[in-house]
Amino acid sequence: MLILRAFTHQKKLRFSEICEALPEINSRILSERLGELEAEGMITREVEDTKPVSISYVITPKGMDLQKVFDGFVTWGKKWGSDEVSCKKC
Repeated sequence: MLILRAFTHQKKLRFSEICEALPEINSRILSERLGELEAEGMITREVEDTKPVSISYVITPKGMDLQKVFDGFVTWGKKWGSDEVSCKKC
């Protein structure tokens, strides 16, 4: 969910941009999770034939549908959440 949430403001991200958005996840685990999300059809991997090769990840319509779920969590949190708990990325 955190990886997909990183695509909230941009639909296409490079691996390094996702790493910056999620510093608590090490790169090996992030790479594995991106592969799982790709296998589930939530994101696609785009390889650009440049020197050096450029790889980007793009959220699919299936992944975009989860934005409604994220919005619901934010709405719920604003209504019922504690003032003591805050989300730096929301």
